[in-house]
Amino acid sequence: MSQLAFKDFCIHWIFDHPWYAISGCFASFYTVYYLAFIVKRPMLSCGDKKFRQFIDTYCPISKERFWPTWWCFESRAQTILRALIQSSPKVDYTSEYLTTADGGEIRLDWNENDSNSKFSKHERPTILMLPGLTGSSKENYILHMVYDARNLGYRSVVFNNRGTGDTQLKRWPNNLEV
Repeated sequence: MSQLAFKDFCIHWIFDHPWYAISGCFASFYTVYYLAFIVKRPMLSCGDKKFRQFIDTYCPISKERFWPTWWCFESRAQTILRALIQSSPKVDYTSEYLTTADGGEIRLDWNENDSNSKFSKHERPTILMLPGLTGSSKENYILHMVYDARNLGYRSVVFNNRGTGDTQLKRWPNNLEV
């Protein structure tokens, strides 16, 4: 096939199948945009030089480029999508209630991970998880972190703030002004 015949073939094919050509152009531009503007090293803002040096030394992943999912890389879209397609792993907790000096109550939810064979009960590392202000041990992201920690052989404890995670708010703080 001569060069001219190939050129005519390509032009006719594009006009006969415009959606393939449009899709191919879109995919090409999207790939260039993703590689040029989305995939990049995380920006670390740190005023303390010693802390920055610590991060650089002990967190080498902070120097690597971050590759978010190509089909949903925008943070707000990820938040919405997470709510729509979330999964909740099965996590069993043993609850411990602590009474504070002012009569309030705080609940600690423990996942002891006794089925683990990596560490003995006395040497097993413990991870303390602090959910957000209104979060609890039942939040999806906490369940996933406890599940992942359990798979690594760790013990987890989740600190539930007053009045969160099926606990009663037993006492209002005395220092609220009305």
